[in-house]
Amino acid sequence: MSPATKRWLDRLLLAVGAALLAYLVSCFPLADIADACAKAGPGIAITPVVAMGWFTCGARSLSNLLDGAVPLRALVHNRLVGEGYNALLPAAGLGGEPFKHILRNVHAAGRHRDDVRAEARERVDQRMNRAAKFQIAA
Repeated sequence: MSPATKRWLDRLLLAVGAALLAYLVSCFPLADIADACAKAGPGIAITPVVAMGWFTCGARSLSNLLDGAVPLRALVHNRLVGEGYNALLPAAGLGGEPFKHILRNVHAAGRHRDDVRAEARERVDQRMNRAAKFQIAA
């Protein structure tokens, strides 16, 4: 596929996605959502900030595992998109991993083994953190 064709296809798919998103949002009861947000108060705005902080901290830990071979901004983008795929695809939380791996290797070419090793260590760290939280909560 030529680069010009790929660009047009990307633009077409973006337009179709935006149109579908607009249709989906138009189906929501926006007044009810606004009322619920007003009842929750201004603290509701903190939720996405905390989530972005969580993703950024995870990306920073992966950056350390990769010895800084991939820029932090690319890793945050990588994590957001990859976790989006994980949420959408019924693949036991592994649907976004191929995307994450491919994108990271754009920046750290030739370091496939290091990338896979870092991803495995990060997964183990995440599971250990969850286990520790449950032990503390119990």
